[in-house]
Amino acid sequence: MDINFFIILLLVFLLFLGPFLGVIHLREKAKNQQLAYRLQIMNRFRVALSNNQPIIKKQTPPSWINMRNIFLYFIVPIPALFIILVSGSIPIMLSQIIIYFSIVFSIYFFSIKIRAHKYKKAFIEQFPNAIDLMIRNLRAGRTIIDSIKTAAEEMKGPVSWQLQSIYEQVELGRDFITVINDLSAELDIPEFTFFGIVLSVQQETGGNIIKTLNSLVTMLRGRHLMRLKIKALSAEGIMSAIIMSSLPFIVATIIFFIRPGYFDIMFIDPMGKKLLIASVLCELLGCLFIVRTLRIEV
Repeated sequence: MDINFFIILLLVFLLFLGPFLGVIHLREKAKNQQLAYRLQIMNRFRVALSNNQPIIKKQTPPSWINMRNIFLYFIVPIPALFIILVSGSIPIMLSQIIIYFSIVFSIYFFSIKIRAHKYKKAFIEQFPNAIDLMIRNLRAGRTIIDSIKTAAEEMKGPVSWQLQSIYEQVELGRDFITVINDLSAELDIPEFTFFGIVLSVQQETGGNIIKTLNSLVTMLRGRHLMRLKIKALSAEGIMSAIIMSSLPFIVATIIFFIRPGYFDIMFIDPMGKKLLIASVLCELLGCLFIVRTLRIEV
């Protein structure tokens, strides 16, 4: 059998095998989520019936079918399959496939990182208000679990989802501090880690939890204010970095339109190519250095 035909056949097989294994994994994950969902619904019915509360309205169970999974497992392999069918050379085909998947997965992971950053930012902004709601409920004589439930119902966005998850897991029988610690490790947000430490210490040693949470809220708002001050002070440096990094490309574009053949030597001569690559690398390193310098963690 021709080695080229074998390589093409192997690549096509992998392109079909990847989505197949992905669908199996997602279906198993969805089954586990649906099982946990049914347990939550049963527990809610039990609590509602025991407290003579109205039955909670039916919610949509989790499913593995969504646009992200469809795009990732069924749409992304199509261009790679097209590259395999139209490419005439194995080395060119492999290089094109590697470049294609490198670009796709770079965009995918970069988008995930952006979404995670937005999620954490929204959580940090909302969390002090949620603790304020808990404090008011604690002053009214309610337990910390009931206070978390009320805060989850009153708040919206990431804080509401996570507090609702805490309440549901505790209602299913898990230890409260264990749930808090697990969620703290999953979120990796310092503000929530402080909250978990406060609750753990209070449960072990006792004390006035309302006063402790008040101090925590003051500290969290101080951290947020410090972030805003740092952002305002570093705005000038960020703008200068953007202008300085874009200036070479702007000047090169202007010169290209004024004298189109001025940069031909940079693309034709071997030494010009090396200088062009070196200049681009220096530009990228300079931008990276500026970004790392202006990034200040609080």
